[in-house]
Amino acid sequence: MNRLLQLTSNQSNALIGFLGLVIFASFNGQSHLFDWDEINFAEAAREMIVTGNYSLVQINYEPFWEKPPLFFWLQALCMNLFGINEFSARLPNAIAGAITGMVLYSIGRKNFSNSFGWLWAFAYCTSLLPVLYFKSGIIDPWFNLFIFYGTYATWKSIYNSNGKHLRWAVISGASIGLGIMTKGPVALLVILMVFGVFFLWKRFKVPVRFSHFSGFTISLIIIGGLWFFIEWVSGRGHIIEDFITYQIRLLQTQDAGHGGPFYYHFVVLLIGCFPMSIFALGGFFIKQEKDSQQDFQRIMLLLFSLVLLLFSLVNTKIIHYSSLCYFPLSFFAANYLNGQYNRNSKEYAIQKIALPLIGSFLLIVFFALPYLGNHIEILREATWIDDDFAKANFNAENSWSIIDYVLPLIFAGGLALYFIIKSFSRHLYLMASMLVSFLIILTAFVPKIEAYTQRAAIEFYASKANENCYVTPVHYKSYAHLFYTKKQKQKNPKHSNVNWLIDGETDKPVYCVLKNTESSKFQEKNTHFKLLYKKNGFAFFEKIQNK
Repeated sequence: MNRLLQLTSNQSNALIGFLGLVIFASFNGQSHLFDWDEINFAEAAREMIVTGNYSLVQINYEPFWEKPPLFFWLQALCMNLFGINEFSARLPNAIAGAITGMVLYSIGRKNFSNSFGWLWAFAYCTSLLPVLYFKSGIIDPWFNLFIFYGTYATWKSIYNSNGKHLRWAVISGASIGLGIMTKGPVALLVILMVFGVFFLWKRFKVPVRFSHFSGFTISLIIIGGLWFFIEWVSGRGHIIEDFITYQIRLLQTQDAGHGGPFYYHFVVLLIGCFPMSIFALGGFFIKQEKDSQQDFQRIMLLLFSLVLLLFSLVNTKIIHYSSLCYFPLSFFAANYLNGQYNRNSKEYAIQKIALPLIGSFLLIVFFALPYLGNHIEILREATWIDDDFAKANFNAENSWSIIDYVLPLIFAGGLALYFIIKSFSRHLYLMASMLVSFLIILTAFVPKIEAYTQRAAIEFYASKANENCYVTPVHYKSYAHLFYTKKQKQKNPKHSNVNWLIDGETDKPVYCVLKNTESSKFQEKNTHFKLLYKKNGFAFFEKIQNK
């Protein structure tokens, strides 16, 4: 730690950025993209490249109004540079991971201390879910980064700006605008909630001028409204209406069957953000010294609690919805760690209990994965799994071995060192071992899990990539057939109509993919289809005649 603190700011940022990019980009192409979100987003980027239309977001060559285009532009850029593949689809988030580490270090160093900056970056980038998302192809890492930086810039425009209040206000508006261009108006909703409550907390005794508000608003409208303006002048105003309707529906109803109890995200953050969630339990009680730092701490507390409350109240419960909480959670983790480093904070009883409990739980899970992989018959024959499709998935060939047990041993080693070593370095050893074990687990285990869940279907789709045909899933939702068949823009307007593909007079060969639980009924009803084969829970049919 002392050697890192001797580096200059530029050297530290270069080191964090380089290591972050190497760590988060490594081996990102060795497993297929996962349905739905990863493949859905990558398909939108691929269709931009195929059509040459980068202003209109499309899925299956039809308008897709659920998301604005910024993240897809980033993916399309990477695909143009490195090819249309899994690595390119995930590369934007690897870059986001490197930038996030640099941003946290820089903010911590400039506004708190050099050690605070390093520990903030460490805490965020060595926890389970942040590592997972930086190695994924979903939108949230960039979306969260823009909101967080907009929140920070707003604080800078109020305090500690060295007279550059307006400049920071403009930066804040631009950052939130980029968040809107990434995922939607929730970016603006979050910052309005946070600073609305903050102003109430301060009884509106906040040094904000009208010019600062104007600068924020103008940059927000210019950046955040760009895509909406392009769609409107292009005569596609209905897409904006559908987009707004979708955003409202998402807050009011369960989307895609993703429901859950009120405490869902509390559990996700506590377990999924290990170990920084445990460190943060102590950091909530440590008060900063300067008034401006205390206000930033209050803003982080509001960001954490309001986002957690918002997504605990909405009906749709998806694991990454609370991912914006990682930023304030990591701040409080750094707050605790920095206090430990400077020997002016204590370890609380709740931390002493929670760390071994959650660490032991994760250790059991990580040991269970290779054990069940080597004894897959346990899952095939399990009476508590009442899903024939899932059981059939476990027939997939996989290469689990005794070596896989070495991986969770690293996790166990990190936990052991934490309790054996009494100096501050035990925290660094724990975070380093967690990062290494998480990366190995994601690199070695995720491809094997993917083999059970979807690989048979994706391999079939990929086998039809060079054939002039129609391929469609039946009775289940998927985007994999679009990306992995490399579907081109179709002349026939019925190309996405499943009923026509099954019963109509089609102009190309037709292949249907079903879950094995639906295959018998499908074959009885559609005698003009022949079964090609079944594999790992999927059944593959070819149309042999038209009715």
